[in-house]
Order: sequence, then structure tokens, then C-alpha cells
Amino acid sequence: MAELIAPDGQRSVLFAVHTIGRAPDSTLVIGHNRVSARHAEIRWDGRRWLLRDLGSRNGTWHNDQRIAPGQLVPLSFRDRLRFADQDGWFVGNLQAPGATAEALDGGKLLQATGGMLAIPDEADPVACLVSSGRDWIIETADEPARAVTDGEVVSVGGRLWRVRLPQNVSDTWDLTAEAYVAQLALHFAVSLDEEHVQLTINMPGRPHTCRPRAHHYTLLTLARQRLDDQQRSDLPPSEHGWIDQRQLLQMLRLDQNTLYQHIYRSRRELSGLKILDAESIVERRLDAGQLRLGVRDLTVTRDT
Repeated sequence: MAELIAPDGQRSVLFAVHTIGRAPDSTLVIGHNRVSARHAEIRWDGRRWLLRDLGSRNGTWHNDQRIAPGQLVPLSFRDRLRFADQDGWFVGNLQAPGATAEALDGGKLLQATGGMLAIPDEADPVACLVSSGRDWIIETADEPARAVTDGEVVSVGGRLWRVRLPQNVSDTWDLTAEAYVAQLALHFAVSLDEEHVQLTINMPGRPHTCRPRAHHYTLLTLARQRLDDQQRSDLPPSEHGWIDQRQLLQMLRLDQNTLYQHIYRSRRELSGLKILDAESIVERRLDAGQLRLGVRDLTVTRDT
């Protein structure tokens, strides 16, 4: 993600709206009396990073040029910034902002990878932030999924975390991506004793055979529910595959936390294959406690 380099060389991640000033609630606090409380901001507009002076008394400089209050100045790599007489700030890389989470009691800033952010870590996620296209959703094992907002403080694992979220932009398809979930076909080859599941993910132009993983059986169970519903003439496609989470837990004989980890690892597996909307492999209804497999093209065969 984009970075701002401090005069001492330290790098900090740029959030989608990054405020600069003397006020303690600024994203970047510069505690000098010549810096205004609300001095300037750096903002992502969906295509580029922009610098704006917020009407500061002593000015904001971009590459030795003072910018007018309210003026929007596009930023480039290694641009030099000055806030009042506080010099030495540089623009690092200019990647688009991603979701982040920072524990209020200190610790490493967590950054999203593949469009998902696991809290407190990927090895043992207690919660996950994913984009639904319009909103950012926080999912945990034991609470209903819900929308969160930029700057909100959430409680995860007994700690408070402040989340920073980029604005979702239009869901224009990125032709450089390997595939989207809607383009996939999944094939499950299942042993007679159901102890072994071989998952093949068919992407446009090539298949990928996955290494066996425990979460593949969870995907298989969701696939069977969707296939069963597709045979029903009385059920519209929008209702195919939905299953109550409590029922799914009983069918799989899993606890909530293990199911949650299976969902997270399924998404991470697809993200590793450069599937842009990997979080859509498992869809949720926030108000009903239901979920379903996000793929329609499914086959299940028995090994003989």
C-alpha cells in the first residue's frame, strides 16, 4: 500500500483519508505549534492520491511550491512535502489503499492481502474483514456478520482494533485478473467413505487441482446443498444453496470457530490463484444467519 516517509526515514501506511495536523485525532500528528490543528489531508479518489491544504495558517508545500487552500494536487513517487516549517516528508509507493487494523494497545499494523484482512493473524483468524462490493463486512465465528465503517473500533479476541477501510469503487471487471468466482466451475471427486475430497477449480483457460485440505469438505457440503436446490422447480435461482449456519454446523460436526477458519482458508486459497473476488466463494446473508457457496457450475463424482 501507499506510504508516507517521515523525516527520520520511518514509513507509515497511507489510509484512504489521511489527515495531517496538530490535533491528537489526526492520522498523522505533528506536534508543533506552527502546524494547524487541521492542517492538510492526503486522500485516495479511486484513481490517484491527492494532497489538499485545509486552510492552514502557515501553509502546505508540494515540491517547494506552496499550494492554495483547498487546491487538489496529484502526488507522485518521491514527492517532497512540507507542513508549515516541518520539512522532510516524502511520498513512498503509490499503491491503492487497502483495509488495515491496528490494536489500540499497540502492536503491528495489520494489512489486507488478497482483499481480506484476518485479525489477529492469518494462522488463527478470529475475525475477518471482507468487501461485499458496497460495504465492508466483519465476520467472526460467534457473532452475526455486520457492516463496519472506516475508523470504527471493533472488539476482537479481547482487544480493541481501529479499522481503516478504503471506499469501495464500482465492480468493473479487471481483465488482468485470472478469474472471478462467477467464472469458476468446481469439480469434487469424493471417495466412497467420504474421507478424501479432491477439488479441481476450473478457471477460464485452465484447471487447477488443489492439494487436499480439510476445508474442501465444507465446500463440498455447500455444493451439495446448491446442487439439490438447483433440481427444485419451485425455488428461484436467487434462493439456491442457502443453508442456516446452525444446520451446517450439525451436518459437518464442527464448532463455529472451525467453520469460520474453513471459510477463511477457502477464500485465501482462491485469492492465491488470483481470483479477484475470492471472498465471494462463500456468501452470507447478514440478517438471516445463512450462507451458501458462491459458485453455480458444480459437479460431484464418486471415486470407484
